[in-house]
Amino acid sequence: MFAVSCLLIVAIACGLASLIADIAVIWLFTHYMKDQYKGDGSK
Repeated sequence: MFAVSCLLIVAIACGLASLIADIAVIWLFTHYMKDQYKGDGSK
């Protein structure tokens, strides 16, 4: 039973980590694209 709960905790932690990583990548990408767009517009 202990092994099962450990696996469950690890699975949840991995899921949260990948979700946070996805959000961070998307946020950074949109932020970078906005900066690029602003740079092109000011020229």
